[in-house]
Amino acid sequence: GIILFITGAGVILLYSFTVINFGFFHMLDHLLFAGAGYYLMVSDSSNVKLRETRLPALYATVGFSLCWLAIEKIIYPQWALYILEQNPQLTLGFDVDFFLMGAAFVEFALGYLLIICLLQRPLALVITLVFFSTTLVFGKLEVIGHTLAHGALIVFLLQGPGNVYKAPVRFHKKIGLRAAFTSVNFLLLLAVLTTAYSYIAWHQYEERQTEYIEQAAIDVSGEENIPSVNLQVLDDQLNGWILNIETENFEFAPQQSGSEHRMGEGYAQLYINNRKHARIFSGWHYIGDLPPGTHTMRVTLSTNNHKDYLVGDEVISDEIEIVVE
Repeated sequence: GIILFITGAGVILLYSFTVINFGFFHMLDHLLFAGAGYYLMVSDSSNVKLRETRLPALYATVGFSLCWLAIEKIIYPQWALYILEQNPQLTLGFDVDFFLMGAAFVEFALGYLLIICLLQRPLALVITLVFFSTTLVFGKLEVIGHTLAHGALIVFLLQGPGNVYKAPVRFHKKIGLRAAFTSVNFLLLLAVLTTAYSYIAWHQYEERQTEYIEQAAIDVSGEENIPSVNLQVLDDQLNGWILNIETENFEFAPQQSGSEHRMGEGYAQLYINNRKHARIFSGWHYIGDLPPGTHTMRVTLSTNNHKDYLVGDEVISDEIEIVVE
């Protein structure tokens, strides 16, 4: 009994530590850790009513985690699109955008059905099989990341909805009322979570932008000669790609890298598909072969002391898309 309690407390402590370090908003998609910790802590309680709260808590937190991840795909589809571009076999031949929105809807529906405890055992089996199938693509990292979720799904398979507390879907006895309850609350939860995610994400963005401008960027809006950049990508006929970076009111100054800021001097940062690729100190840069698909090339201008040039709150940059067949 005491071992279960300590283990559960340890899981909640670990989750609390990550919340402190990364913020509650960024850890909401891992709320199942808090539910699993609570489940373990009260599993051996002598109080039957307290002990039986473990199942509703586990259903609610696992279901919420799936719903929150689905909303994340809807609000920030580019995060998942990058994964699909790197692993196109996941789309099963469907259009990428259609597959992503479809996956988000299914994920939200699965999470919602777990929250209201409808078809809990079949759902647990389906979700487990889906998780195992993705390990064929992502390997052991996927197994480790979903270990706790698999544990929760096994609990759902073995224990069902529980016996003491009535499942939300059973609040109404008539099938018609249950159908109305399920449909209305599905739409309500979707609207509430979408609104909440959008609101919180926007405020987080504003705070980060303010912090970014103060610490890692320099606003040149009031300067007379504002730097600008124009990016061109040329296909190397033999192998790879050549970037031509044209600038105005800006000079590449590799000899000054790391020194104090001097207006109109610095280097360029290259991002490929939103991932930092290279620091560039001249107007030309060579890139080797890229995998098939659409790739976004973006360059930004930075000062000698490693701060981005801004105009207002916008980074001075230029980007272009290339298609590799």
